[in-house]
Amino acid sequence: MADPHAEPHPDVAGFLLGALDEAEAAEFERHLADCPACQDEMQDLSSLPGLLSDMAPFEELPPDLEARTFEAIAQAAVADEPVIAPVVSLSQARERRRWSSRQMILTAAAATVVGVVGLGAGLGIAHRQPAAQAVEHLVAPDGGQGRGTATIRATLTGLTINLNVHGLAPSRPGTVYTCWLVGSGDTLSHQNRVSVGSFVVGANGSANVVWNTGASLHRFPTLGVTLEPDNGDPLHQGPKVLEDV
Repeated sequence: MADPHAEPHPDVAGFLLGALDEAEAAEFERHLADCPACQDEMQDLSSLPGLLSDMAPFEELPPDLEARTFEAIAQAAVADEPVIAPVVSLSQARERRRWSSRQMILTAAAATVVGVVGLGAGLGIAHRQPAAQAVEHLVAPDGGQGRGTATIRATLTGLTINLNVHGLAPSRPGTVYTCWLVGSGDTLSHQNRVSVGSFVVGANGSANVVWNTGASLHRFPTLGVTLEPDNGDPLHQGPKVLEDV
């Protein structure tokens, strides 16, 4: 059986903050009685709820908060600005994938504080790049001219992948290029991969696309691009055109 605490127990934060319903809280209490790992987490985090109770009173947010926030997100999504976050290797980024219960609680506390202080601080945090980032370089497996760079950033909701490719053959009718995150043991007959997204390439052989995904680099640590028939089948069928260096 896999270690049940290879990742933090999902109910530690909810129990500590009183967010579980009565049945969930009772079930976690029974688990807690026989789980030293959760007992240690609870002990370490026992003072954090008091931090939330000491926050300043709620302040009314600007009425145009929602519209301005979504406008800022849309502008950030299309902006072609240089990346300012520190760049680390993909292996280092994978090592940072696991959050402890302490980090989850502190993140919840920070999100609550942002909501209280209003739009200015909220948008300030939203525009900062995450600290952990990976850049993956891709090449054609047959030694061809195709090349690519995938910039991978971790967010609170998953991963953002910005793929920039060049030197690929222009897309033919009825085909699409597909970017995958691939897990161990993946084969055509027993696939262990998830599609990040598909794209087409024009006459210049280049494309620049951005996707968000909830896939885990721990489970799918390898990135690649294939040429697939545009037939509605979600499974990998076509040849590999770009792979990790």
